Amino acid sequence: MPAAADPDPAGWFAALMARLGPFRADRAVGVAVSGGADSLALAWLAAGWGRPLGLVVDHGLRRGSAAEASLTARRLADFGVPARILTLDLPAASTAAAARRARYDALAAACADAGLPQLLLGHHAGDQAETLLLRALHGSAAAGRAGMAAIQRHGDIALLRPLLGTPRAALLALLRARAIGWVEDPSNTNLAAERARLRVAIGEPDGLGPRTAHLCSAAAGWAERRMQTEQEVARWLAGHAMLHPALFARLPDGPWPAPALSALLRWAGAAPYPPPAAGVATLAAAPRP
Repeated sequence: MPAAADPDPAGWFAALMARLGPFRADRAVGVAVSGGADSLALAWLAAGWGRPLGLVVDHGLRRGSAAEASLTARRLADFGVPARILTLDLPAASTAAAARRARYDALAAACADAGLPQLLLGHHAGDQAETLLLRALHGSAAAGRAGMAAIQRHGDIALLRPLLGTPRAALLALLRARAIGWVEDPSNTNLAAERARLRVAIGEPDGLGPRTAHLCSAAAGWAERRMQTEQEVARWLAGHAMLHPALFARLPDGPWPAPALSALLRWAGAAPYPPPAAGVATLAAAPRP
């Protein structure tokens, strides 16, 4: 999608969504709407494609968050998207990670209650570039450097990110062309947050420059490697592992492929992330009780 308003946003968005299906016949999906420009643009696009339900989380951690949530619900209603406000009861000292987990849990629960198997998220190219840098700085392995996945499971809900390749400038242009307002979250420019500092370091807030393009291309390359590894793991487990409903597995004598052991440990522990790679590699090379 170009930085200027697209002459056929409905067709462009339908092509993006076609890669992420299949969907219900009525194309009913949940859309996480923070009130910012990115998620509001996503909701507007989804309204021209299917039957979105806007899910607005009021985290309660910032003064005025309830008023912002109500304003966002009204903006959604203005272009025909019904909305539900999900109010969280978080401790004032909650970390960003804890607030994010609570937000996703609430969104997934709301989708399940509404019978919606998929939730759309408004992450765009700039978010992907920041994610790759953030993970690389923290020593993530190849899988982590693939950045955010276009399709990701959260319990029984599929999280879909159709805009990962879209520059933020395109989403802003879409809203401005239709006089749709949005909320600016002050935390996005708070340099106490590492992600905000990386955003300044990249220096391309519209997502149109060469740094963002290069980082997104690198993430796509790592994602290809991650997919190949996952396919190899699936083939190895299908031929060598016997999974038991009590959440243990029988394996042949070792050594085992480290990625396969990592996948089994994550499955058995129902963990959102893989265990530390170094420890898994040591155990896979010389299995022991």
